Amino acid sequence: MPFDKYSPTRKYVAEHCLNYCKRILGRNGLIVGQEISGTINWVPAFYLKPSPIRMIAVHASARVDLLQALKIAIFDVLRHPIPISIYLAIPLESYQSDNRQEKTFRVLNAGIGIITVTDNGTTVIQNECNPLIQFISQQEIDSKLKGLTPLIKRHMQSAYSTYKHNSDQGLQQACQVVEGLISCIAESCIRKSWLPDPLPATTFNIITELLTVSQLADQRSALGCASHFMSSYRNPSSHAPRSAKKAYERLNKCRAGFLLSLEVACNLRNLMQIKNIKTSLNIP
Repeated sequence: MPFDKYSPTRKYVAEHCLNYCKRILGRNGLIVGQEISGTINWVPAFYLKPSPIRMIAVHASARVDLLQALKIAIFDVLRHPIPISIYLAIPLESYQSDNRQEKTFRVLNAGIGIITVTDNGTTVIQNECNPLIQFISQQEIDSKLKGLTPLIKRHMQSAYSTYKHNSDQGLQQACQVVEGLISCIAESCIRKSWLPDPLPATTFNIITELLTVSQLADQRSALGCASHFMSSYRNPSSHAPRSAKKAYERLNKCRAGFLLSLEVACNLRNLMQIKNIKTSLNIP
């Protein structure tokens, strides 16, 4: 049997989690007790492909913790050209005994989901996760939100909440925040008589106009960065990726784009402070 070398508790968890995943996700690409690739120094309890462009791998354990095996797996999986989600399967008792949730937080903050198994075999996904290549931790978000106004923080945090479940849509929400800041700057420039009214129809053309404003000459770097961001990440292709490699590239680009959106927002916020422009965002 595939889990005979496991401890009794770990074997029990692995078997029930395997049955659950087969029932919920199907058996497509199911491999038990083997490595995913020679480039990944880790052997999960099992892995499967619920879709042609995504893989889910499960590590069974008797306790909730960010084990050394998982740390190695994360390092290697991030460099593997297929989007892979990793789940830690554990007894429900172990999950509940982590009263302060410190060990649980370490697992989740590494981008790993958690599945629990009860004494009677009931299996539940407690914490879902996305492919590791897409993952951005809350700590990383918090560090990049420093210096932004509460209004901008709220909208960016909302975009991040969407990103965690739909990276494309979350990135587009972040783009809307950047667009709102650019419009806010442009409207203020009109009120200050630095720009003629009306504004151009597109955000890219608005930035082009802002780059000609002599009073913003010392802020052209921030505006240029915003222009590059919008042209690179606004309204990407709506077509679903047709291969795992393309899905990996798309998720990786979404991750880079979302992090850049926070940097651009900070740059624009600094511009607004220097030029005494009050922050307003006309977005939902």
